[in-house]
Amino acid sequence: MHGMKPVLRFLLFCGLTAQASALTAPAKASTCDSGQQMHQLVEAALRSRGISEDDLLPFDEELCSRAAQVRDGESLELMKVRWDQVLRSIEFRLRCKSSAACLPFLLRVRTRGFERHPAFSNGRSSGDGQADGAQTERTLTRTLRLPKMVRPGQMVTLIWEQGDMRISRRVVCLDGGGKDQEVRTRSKEGGRVVRARVLAEGLVKAL
Repeated sequence: MHGMKPVLRFLLFCGLTAQASALTAPAKASTCDSGQQMHQLVEAALRSRGISEDDLLPFDEELCSRAAQVRDGESLELMKVRWDQVLRSIEFRLRCKSSAACLPFLLRVRTRGFERHPAFSNGRSSGDGQADGAQTERTLTRTLRLPKMVRPGQMVTLIWEQGDMRISRRVVCLDGGGKDQEVRTRSKEGGRVVRARVLAEGLVKAL
């Protein structure tokens, strides 16, 4: 499917996937609408950074799986874009404009052979107002002095808050951290990584 327009490629991929799964699974709402929105948001964010699709590995499958979490007709918005040094990928944080429609979620896009993509070489994330390298260094220095409130492998309580909605669940913390530090968490069954901020002993809040 090389050379095909991105959105058309996505529609074809999801269409073939849906046909294959229909033999063994009950019918589901179409993911085309939300998938197209995601692709357009990601494409615009990449274009604004001078990143071409030739720099990326195919992400149609990732796009389809994330689109399945959102009902057709829901409007989406991009909250944040950052480079994940651990997973060597560009991480997009999205959410439904209606807070009750879905929880914030991640879409991860991998690049071809870059340790860090040049567009993220200054370590800056967009949409979150993070400071430059000097500020990051000061943050790391301050971080070293904070007592650890969560540790790698520890079961912690993760809370999501959006509008009037609040959800909590038990997850595994993948990093150690003190108050207000950012850590990674994941369900004990596996699945996607959720970034969170440490609030207290054994308590973190999804970012």
